[in-house]
Amino acid sequence: SVVARMVRPDGVPAVSEYEVLAQGDGMAFLKLVPQTGRTHQLRVHCAFLGCPMLGDPQYGTTASQALSTRLGLSYQQLCARELHFPHPMTGVEVSIQSGLGVKLADVPPNLNAAYEKAVCSLL
Repeated sequence: SVVARMVRPDGVPAVSEYEVLAQGDGMAFLKLVPQTGRTHQLRVHCAFLGCPMLGDPQYGTTASQALSTRLGLSYQQLCARELHFPHPMTGVEVSIQSGLGVKLADVPPNLNAAYEKAVCSLL
């Protein structure tokens, strides 16, 4: 079964920071930083703001799902660049860095440029 989350005045507080790194042709490359840890938090916040993640079958709109299909995206475009958390047994801070998915051929050049910059800053 699928449980959809939503933003509601009487809901549990959830805070996400975001920064638009690049945008064009109805798409944007975002930096998202969750300040709380709610289920599907980033996906729900993006959908609530009217910019659902591409490839998101649960919170995407008809338009975002059509664009995802046109771009050949079969999974949600959410990738953690960095994770930081206390180890559950030792309490020692754990930091993990990762690459960022795949470069898309059919997105505006400025989005790919922002993607390249983000990937290169990991090296």
